Amino acid sequence: MVTISGTFLDPGGIPVPGAKLRLNSKKNTRMTFKCLGVEAETNESGEYSFFVVPDDYEVYVTYINGINQRLGFLRIEEGAADGSLNDYLIYADPELARPPIYSDIKKMANIAATAADVANSAVDVTKQAATTAITASVTAVDGARSASESERKSLEYSGMAADSAEASVAAAGSSAEARDRARDYASQAESIAEAYFTFKTVADGLAGTTPGQFFRVPGMMAEGVAFYYYLNDDGEAVQVSQTAGAAAVESAIETARRVDSRTAGLNSIFNSDGKVIFGDPHGRQSLLIEKNGDKTLFGKTRAYFVDIADRLLFGNMAQLSAAGSSYKWGLMGSNFRVALGLRKDNRTVELHGIPLTTQRGALPNDAAVTGDSISQFGLAASQPNAKGKIYGPLVNAQCWAAWAMLFTGGRFRYAGTYATGGYTAAEILATHIPRVIAAKPTFCIVLAGRNDVVKRLNFETVTRPALTKIYSKLRRAGIIPVVCSMSAQSLNTPDQDVLRYKINAFNRAYAAKYGLPFIDLHAATTDPLTGQWLPGYNQDASHPWPVAAKVMGKAVADAMNEWMAPTTPRKAISVTTPETSDNLMANPLFIDHTDGIPDGWVIDSSGTFSVTDDPDVLGNAFVMSGRAGSVAMCHRTLPVTAGRRYGFGIEAKITASLSSWVSCYVVAGSSTEDTAETVYLAGLRNWKESTDGYGYFYYEFTAPADASEVTIIAKAQDGTLSIAQGGVLNITEI
Repeated sequence: MVTISGTFLDPGGIPVPGAKLRLNSKKNTRMTFKCLGVEAETNESGEYSFFVVPDDYEVYVTYINGINQRLGFLRIEEGAADGSLNDYLIYADPELARPPIYSDIKKMANIAATAADVANSAVDVTKQAATTAITASVTAVDGARSASESERKSLEYSGMAADSAEASVAAAGSSAEARDRARDYASQAESIAEAYFTFKTVADGLAGTTPGQFFRVPGMMAEGVAFYYYLNDDGEAVQVSQTAGAAAVESAIETARRVDSRTAGLNSIFNSDGKVIFGDPHGRQSLLIEKNGDKTLFGKTRAYFVDIADRLLFGNMAQLSAAGSSYKWGLMGSNFRVALGLRKDNRTVELHGIPLTTQRGALPNDAAVTGDSISQFGLAASQPNAKGKIYGPLVNAQCWAAWAMLFTGGRFRYAGTYATGGYTAAEILATHIPRVIAAKPTFCIVLAGRNDVVKRLNFETVTRPALTKIYSKLRRAGIIPVVCSMSAQSLNTPDQDVLRYKINAFNRAYAAKYGLPFIDLHAATTDPLTGQWLPGYNQDASHPWPVAAKVMGKAVADAMNEWMAPTTPRKAISVTTPETSDNLMANPLFIDHTDGIPDGWVIDSSGTFSVTDDPDVLGNAFVMSGRAGSVAMCHRTLPVTAGRRYGFGIEAKITASLSSWVSCYVVAGSSTEDTAETVYLAGLRNWKESTDGYGYFYYEFTAPADASEVTIIAKAQDGTLSIAQGGVLNITEI
């Protein structure tokens, strides 16, 4: 408890008996409730006494004549000492200057501050304008600040003031007399200043004062100024202050009235911890403003228009504003990263920054391949292992992605290889991933890391970051990475094997974490007893023979089976003509033939040709065989439209070995010769491994701008090629 006691005096200093003093608490605390009050009535000597607990209080008085008056506001803190109302009373709530809705009141405070400055200047004026007697009175005022100090000061200055004011001598007698006489001198000084140092114009003021003296000049009503105060600075008028006129005061009063009108019924509660609470007329919280500026609305809130500049929170979620964002709409998590969003292209929906087109479902089945020489060697070339002239996009039997297409009947659709021999994961990232992203396949098979092992690159600082970026860049581009363990390796040193298994383990873990397809090429090609290539699978420490590529293709087909939509590309399934279907090749099932040659085909070199009835295909199969020293070769030329997209599809069965050269491919134009100008469009070339029966090969291409024809070329040397259900098909664009 704190005791508040003292004597209640009127403005003249006379005790007021019978006055009822009332203190009303302003908020709920652990010791009191809001609006609870304590009262005391002054006795015949005007004395009062309260016992109060720490809280904020409004102070009111009711006089004996029934008039009520608000005296102000007081705050009792924990541990406060006993005192009087004057010790604690604040004549206006200091917090009223804090809420933004009272900004007008701050303007009034600035006016008051200006008035205070003017008052200080007026004191300076009286000091400069007063005679020696006034100077003595100011000295006496200074002396009156304390009883002991006044006597010493008065005596010290009494000699100086003796000739001009007898009051200064009397001031040395007692501090009380000095104080009273100082008041008289101040009054006299003010009168003198007003009478003798007020001038009509600035020029008059300079003429009527000496350098170092102050004077004043009446202000303009329109400017809201009563007087301008100047210093005579060696004949130049320097304005030092001004006082507000009646118009400015009236304006401030009107502003206060308007503020009070606007905020009528709005209750604010200020806590000692810096929080501001606005309550409704029933005392319930409506708005809470935290010390850091965060705001909380309570109860139902209605708004006719809300413009969100940054984000809108829903519990732990936030809706992102479209302003300054690449999203048209987005929901963010508690970390303020987009969890679900719609890009401004109005087509791409992303989950955690990854387009939903990369999520498992009924997806298109096209897949590109990126990597190093293990992938590059699958491109057909004039010499083995991608040496000499590259016949891209034609593929050979080392293309394990092409094997996957044959195994799935075309359901898995090979869409190109982006690879370079000797490339590390970082080099694949820098060179080939941008090309893959530009091509925009649905899937991209990534086989990388072998050259990191060969070069003994640091896994944590080089290989792992590069692989991570490869996968993340593909995912963010809307392409699903198909993650692979590396195929078998031989002749590694122990430290290379450590790196090898770190890379494989990371790839498996990454695929599992992000729900991506994983192809275990290591398991498909590695001898479990030696940890190296299975016998007969490899041509060197790193690269597979076609027989191993076939096994790798089967692993791809098996792993991708659950990821691919149950659709296959267009193929010939009935007898059609170009005029009545989308197939440019007439007689696609080889029903019409003469002497073992289907109608429309031209024989280019010797060999064995036949048309057979094969139960594994629709219609007939066109079969050609060549011996080691001879090539069975034929072709067929078809008209096309330049710039249009087509799909080359063929059911193919091949009997071949490493000494074989078996091919079926498409070139632009009508020539069957390989020249520097030949444009290769699609197909198989220099195939050196037998297939397990028929497999469907399909590849899409665009007819070159100067092409009006394309030619299908079929060859077999030291092997046999059977083709069926073939065609060059118009692609229906959606």
